[in-house]
Amino acid sequence: WVGRSFLAGQLSVSRGLLISTPRGQAVVYAFYDGSQAPSITRLLGQFFLLRLLLEILVAALLVWIAVGRAMRPIETIRRRVAAIASGDLSERIPVPAGDDVVSRTAVTLNEMLGRLEANSKAQQEFISNASHELRSPLTTLLATVDRAAYAPERADWGEVTSVVRREGLRLSALVDDLFWIARSDEGGIEVHREEVDLDDVIEEEARRLRQMTGLQVDTSLVEPVRLWGDVGLLRRMLRNVTENAVRFAQSTIQLTSFYEMGDVVVEVHNDGEAVDVETSDRLFQRFVRADSSRSRSSGGTGLGLTIVSDIAARHGGSAQFIETTEGTTLQLRLRRY
Repeated sequence: WVGRSFLAGQLSVSRGLLISTPRGQAVVYAFYDGSQAPSITRLLGQFFLLRLLLEILVAALLVWIAVGRAMRPIETIRRRVAAIASGDLSERIPVPAGDDVVSRTAVTLNEMLGRLEANSKAQQEFISNASHELRSPLTTLLATVDRAAYAPERADWGEVTSVVRREGLRLSALVDDLFWIARSDEGGIEVHREEVDLDDVIEEEARRLRQMTGLQVDTSLVEPVRLWGDVGLLRRMLRNVTENAVRFAQSTIQLTSFYEMGDVVVEVHNDGEAVDVETSDRLFQRFVRADSSRSRSSGGTGLGLTIVSDIAARHGGSAQFIETTEGTTLQLRLRRY
């Protein structure tokens, strides 16, 4: 009937039901207008899309809450670090109980703050010591020049020239050593390695000492030694050691070189006052002197042995004072290859 009516193509059978009537059994059909009712597929799609959106929203909310709770200790640590960085580096971050990522992060940051504090103190001490060392020769120069300018007719210009030259050389050496230390701290010292006949470098330094000083320089114990290193750095290391020996020697400096257990060993001995070997490690620290007044008057900067130790370490070795029957002996131990 529907198929033959004007509603053909518009009505669709939804359900058919067999019923009993006083006149007998009959079939009841239900129809819906297919042109206006939404399709089942579209309804299901809309339902599942809405459900997916709700699930995503709930999941995002739960993640936001969980991340917020997890990051709260990290944010607390961040604020604490920011406050310490702009204030007192001696303060530390409270370490939470347990052994989770947050507590390990706090421990690591405290270790970093400790290193930063140590570096800051070292930098302040270095600046203070450098300022003091620079002030001393400058004060001497200015006082000498001022006295000569005040009464030029009575000035001993030979003495003035001598003082100016001596203090000028001292300033030059100090600035050079300060520049070295700054470059070393910044990692700017490059080591250009080649085969070096170190005994030749020692003999060259001995000839310089004989020409520049009135000391007896003994090289009878210098044996041929060769190593893989930077000849320029090795020359500077040996120069600093011998100049330190010259400042304290009475009459003799003895240079020695030999191989020992795969290392090159160089020893510089002077017949001056003995150094206390047990406490001699401090002499390799910056601006530390065995005899402050004597070293200053003889041109010491307090950085020479620091540079010696640094160069020896760059060649896989070390520098140290060793026991001797008289005088002082500084031993350099360098890796051959």
